[in-house]
Amino acid sequence: MIRFAALALLTATPALAAEMNVPVGSFDRLSLSGSPEVLVTTGKAVTVRASGEQKALDRLDIRVENGVLKIGTKKGNWDVTWGKYGKVRVAVTVPMLRGVDLGGSGTISVDRIKVPSFGAAVGGSGSIRVASLDAERASFEVGGSGSIDAAGRCGDTQASIGGSGSLRLGALKCATLTASIGGSGDIDAFASRAAKVSVAGSGDARIAGGAKCSVSKVGSGSVTCPA
Repeated sequence: MIRFAALALLTATPALAAEMNVPVGSFDRLSLSGSPEVLVTTGKAVTVRASGEQKALDRLDIRVENGVLKIGTKKGNWDVTWGKYGKVRVAVTVPMLRGVDLGGSGTISVDRIKVPSFGAAVGGSGSIRVASLDAERASFEVGGSGSIDAAGRCGDTQASIGGSGSLRLGALKCATLTASIGGSGDIDAFASRAAKVSVAGSGDARIAGGAKCSVSKVGSGSVTCPA
């Protein structure tokens, strides 16, 4: 009995994590499909390093196409099989990032971005987080149950939700805002000068910053705008 218990414990022990460096060319946009966790750091040199169980790393497909770093799975390897191999993490260093796109249940975390224009989009249940953004123009789009969090400053922001997801942009101090909700999702945002908000469905929009608001609403959703 003791021998069987020891064997069960051994088979339940996860495999040691493996690491691999992925040589890639230059890029200024990132696209993730599937469930990996991606951590982006601003730095001078371009580096990509993946970690996780070896069987999971063998299924990774990381390449650059037309200035976009694409992170996903090789053909014939469905993302659903990754669960039994544990979490995959990809650490990315890049001098500048103009946009991120996520399709699936993964996460993208970015430390800081300073560019004239930046865009982020989520399609699915995943999440994007930007700790510090400095841009003249920014756009955020959520389709599904995913979420986007961003902080920092911007001139003008476009924010839209189609589904049950959320946009948490209250810590992103912007001058002007155009926001739209189609569905049950929620938007929290900040605008100091002007905000144009439209809601079609049951979602809620909460706008801070004292901007002059123009509101269009159809359905049971609500718009909270102090001015």
